[in-house]
Amino acid sequence: MLYCFLNPFPASFSRLNGKSQVEQYGLRVVPIQVDLGDPQSIVAAQTAPDVQVVINNAGVFQAGTPLAENAIAALEFQMNINVYGLIYMAQAFAPVLKANGGGVFAQINSVASLKGFPDSATYCASKAAAYSIT
Repeated sequence: MLYCFLNPFPASFSRLNGKSQVEQYGLRVVPIQVDLGDPQSIVAAQTAPDVQVVINNAGVFQAGTPLAENAIAALEFQMNINVYGLIYMAQAFAPVLKANGGGVFAQINSVASLKGFPDSATYCASKAAAYSIT
């Protein structure tokens, strides 16, 4: 199983509370840190050749960006991580999952993918795009 996060890597994750429960079934959890804004970082994550499950739980939120004020920059930043990062992950791990006889690619999303929120139009748009892709 693979967990992927955007930098910085959460310090609390190193304790991985559920690890013993997973290991009791003979499975392994391998946390790998990647920067979803850097496709080269994602390609490097393919060093785990026995991956069967990819959980992409990364994303960025830039609140308070009214459409009239710097919305293009906010949208580009959020789309780069929330959408393009998702696509980069899928492209990087699809061949690995296929080589292992199939697997699961899980994208953790947000309620913002289904409903707009005040001063969060660019975030909601990026999450709606991620939802549509997955």
